[in-house]
Amino acid sequence: MGHELPPTRADMRAALSAELRAIADAGRLRTRPVIDSPNGRTIVLHDGSTRQRLINWASNDYLGALGHLKVRNGAFNGPVVSAATATDAAGTAPATGDK
Repeated sequence: MGHELPPTRADMRAALSAELRAIADAGRLRTRPVIDSPNGRTIVLHDGSTRQRLINWASNDYLGALGHLKVRNGAFNGPVVSAATATDAAGTAPATGDK
């Protein structure tokens, strides 16, 4: 019926290695740059022999707010809700007994 055995793992690795080598030889192999710093407002990007300090727009802290103690403590303690601004899940203010 013409059924062939599937390629072995070694055959697949050899084929992929040859394809990657051909892509690299053509100058089309892309590599991921390495982030050489903790995730924060700025990062140090290490790409080959160059290092760049960049603003990390993909971070939730691109404004640098997490460096401020009040912001960090507020996030830890949760939001402050007063009776004047409190609402329930439906968005209505709770009854206070005042008329």
